[in-house]
Amino acid sequence: MTRSSKLQVVVVGKPWRGGLYAYLIAALRDTLGHANVRWLSTKPRTLRERWLAHSNPQSWANHLIRTLEQSPHDLAIFTEKSPIFAALSRPERNMLWMFDSAEITPDLAAAMGHIFISDSGYLHEFNANVPAAHNAGFLPLAMLPAMHHRPPRVRDRHGMCFIGNHSPKRDAWLETILENQLACSVYGNYYPKTSLAKRYPRQFHPGIRNEAMAQVYARYAISLNIHADVVREATNMRSFEAAGYGIPQLVEYRPGLEKLFDLTHELPTFTSMEELTAQHARLLTDSAWAQRVAENAHARVLSEHTYHHRVAVMLARLD
Repeated sequence: MTRSSKLQVVVVGKPWRGGLYAYLIAALRDTLGHANVRWLSTKPRTLRERWLAHSNPQSWANHLIRTLEQSPHDLAIFTEKSPIFAALSRPERNMLWMFDSAEITPDLAAAMGHIFISDSGYLHEFNANVPAAHNAGFLPLAMLPAMHHRPPRVRDRHGMCFIGNHSPKRDAWLETILENQLACSVYGNYYPKTSLAKRYPRQFHPGIRNEAMAQVYARYAISLNIHADVVREATNMRSFEAAGYGIPQLVEYRPGLEKLFDLTHELPTFTSMEELTAQHARLLTDSAWAQRVAENAHARVLSEHTYHHRVAVMLARLD
């Protein structure tokens, strides 16, 4: 089976707020044609589905399994590792992309003929949990050019912004940054309830839709990326997306990040407050260098890190 055979593909998962399922579907449709790709939501969408899932969860699970078993698709790509899918037959047409954790039950691993993982820091557990014949290896996250592209810039860009939800590690970094009086505007679920938002109310803003990120980044000189606690290696979606938006970045270093970006010429990083402060100062005072690293990162993601590249790897697995 080759990509030129115009596979019928179904993407299976919940409508994740981060947008991954939508980006994956868009890249697949660009590659295979719109009519060849559809989405099956694991989250009830209609009133009838919500009633069924609430009143009888097992019936809802059986409905999803029956829908997939009876579907004429050639490939199902799962972005959610629900144990209910262990009941599926024909593992050769099932592909799972696991995010963050490498936890998976033996039954589910057996039902998925092709399994990728997005964080190389979990590869030891991944290799131990996934049969070699089903193990497709490391597949990092990416960006979608049609979505994550450079917006018109406002004339007076200034300061630094962070877009993301709170976690203990992020909270600690942001607290230190604000205590050191580095200007940073934070957009996420910190506002208005967390203690940080109460202490620094002018720095915190409500979370924003994915579609609004470009307009936010257009107003700032630096995108700050602090990884959530669960990220062990490489990076999260934000590094790829911000590179697509063309904003200079300052990224908390994770092992393996250098395999995806040039950390000298594309993606300045930090591991300490001293490094963060120094990189922050250079990005704000050396505008030519800041522009170069942003341009270099933008070129890198377009050449290597789009969801179209990830889809190509997935489909090559079937050749």
